[in-house]
Amino acid sequence: MISGKLDLALAWDGDVATPHGERIVDTAMRWIGPAGRDDVWRAASGEPLPVAAMEAPCLFRRVAIDALDLAGISWRLAFVSASLAGVWAATAAGLGLAVRTSLGLPGNLRALGDEECGLPMLPSLAVKLHRADAEPGPATQRLAAIVAETLREAVARMPPLGR
Repeated sequence: MISGKLDLALAWDGDVATPHGERIVDTAMRWIGPAGRDDVWRAASGEPLPVAAMEAPCLFRRVAIDALDLAGISWRLAFVSASLAGVWAATAAGLGLAVRTSLGLPGNLRALGDEECGLPMLPSLAVKLHRADAEPGPATQRLAAIVAETLREAVARMPPLGR
């Protein structure tokens, strides 16, 4: 029967409580810059950090700005996009640094090492699998198990920071 609701939804955990949500994995948020370039922004430069981000509201954008403000690092929004592909393109072109996780990171980008550019450490972020029903049907249960296993394997295969 089609009910007009999603059976499953995979989402970043923005601290929103849902009745049938399961924390699948935690993954570190990272400062992301262009691959193969060492001329990324440095705190010692005195220039505001150019940030590439998605339009507000965006969890990653908020974390980046809050971390920079807390560390006393000046910043500017250098690029804003409605799509992740736009943020990836701007970051690869060197227009700004982004904050994301390493999940699905394109080959033309890299996660910067801890404090590589004098940037603040970022927190981890949980990925949750939300179910429409407390007791989903067998097909939905099987799909949820496949999604959870695949995500855990992807996080386990992520390279160490800075590589």
